[in-house]
Amino acid sequence: MCIRIRLCLCVLLAAGFISVWQMGYAETIFIFNPEARVSEVGKVKKRFADYLEAKDIHSDIYVFARPADFQISVDRLNPDFAVIASYYYASMKSRFSWNAVLSGHYRGKKEFRKVLVTFKSVSDPVQLKGKSLAAVSLSTSIDSQLSAGLTTQMFRLVSVSKDIDAIMALGFKQVQAAIVTDGSFKKMKVINPDVAENLHILQKLPPTPYPMVAVFPNAAADPFVSALKDMRYKGPTKQVLRFFGITGFTE
Repeated sequence: MCIRIRLCLCVLLAAGFISVWQMGYAETIFIFNPEARVSEVGKVKKRFADYLEAKDIHSDIYVFARPADFQISVDRLNPDFAVIASYYYASMKSRFSWNAVLSGHYRGKKEFRKVLVTFKSVSDPVQLKGKSLAAVSLSTSIDSQLSAGLTTQMFRLVSVSKDIDAIMALGFKQVQAAIVTDGSFKKMKVINPDVAENLHILQKLPPTPYPMVAVFPNAAADPFVSALKDMRYKGPTKQVLRFFGITGFTE
């Protein structure tokens, strides 16, 4: 009986009547995007999963707030794909042996800029030497975001898990500077305009690529990659793309 069932499944697979996903296989997808909007995580996961399900792709989606948790879970869960910050992809490429297959874009632009925000009393980056700087991720990736002549060795680095945490730490004087997106700085102005009034953008930093889609070794790129390329900035998937700060994915 078992032999007959297996033969039937093989025939159905070969004929295209069923797929491996309909047999219960789920793609494991990891997300690490420190610049994302924290309040939208639950809805984003559901709408992302619903979109993939409509494409006949079953998925298990995990969203991580800390790189340490991401790294531990890679060994434990053996993911197939990841949608991650571009600087994190670059810093962990040798460890995970993953390959970038898609990059995010915002209305055709593939890069965005972060800003160095300080108190208005600071007019030159030299004044920050030895001071505390809040930023997301590892020091090696932060170095790549700094302007020429600036390195993390100049500062006392305070690593945070979310972009908004960095600007909040600065606003409440826990640090003297922060590297954040312009959007996070604007959000601070809305949340606490009185605090934001004392802050200013000291420098616009070099361009940073938008989040990337990476494939782990031994994972088949399609149909997942094709599904992401087809994702549109409208309807339920608009919230998914907004979570990554983009309007679509492209090769």
